[in-house]
Amino acid sequence: ALEAGEAVAVYRDSSLYPDQDVAKPIKESLASYMRSVINEEYPAMAQMKRSKTTEDAFHDLWRKLGTLNPRDLREQTLYSQLLTDMHNLAKSRTNGLQAAEDEMPEMMWLALISGAIVTIGCALFFSADHMMAHLVLTSLLAAVLAIVWFVIMGLDHPFVGWAGIKSGYCEKALEIILQGL
Repeated sequence: ALEAGEAVAVYRDSSLYPDQDVAKPIKESLASYMRSVINEEYPAMAQMKRSKTTEDAFHDLWRKLGTLNPRDLREQTLYSQLLTDMHNLAKSRTNGLQAAEDEMPEMMWLALISGAIVTIGCALFFSADHMMAHLVLTSLLAAVLAIVWFVIMGLDHPFVGWAGIKSGYCEKALEIILQGL
């Protein structure tokens, strides 16, 4: 969502640039980048990989931005804002890629699994007057621990599976960008 918002900011600020003949290639490059994010990057992140095509499109966007040559104070101000927008876009992109690739350390998984086993094991050792009620409560405890474990697994790989982060915000951003081309 942040990356999409930053892309729209780059588009809107480039739309304010007085010389649209110079700004148009930036907007076209931005649209190409966002298409690649949607069609290449998100599917790659779902497999915990990166897209070389998207990386190249991002570098092309930076190159196109570098072709701007502000002539007056207004253009310098817009150029400065575009650079800020691009830096923010780069940060959002990096954060998304890190989220896709980072994994919870094995020691944390070991701690979670062993903690769940010990918790359920200890619950089974308590005595109760009603054995059936005790087994039901212990089963509910195990179910809650399994749900928490499932949520942690989903958060550990935020772009994977049916509950993974999808490209919807990027698609909306691309629609906004394409409307102005």
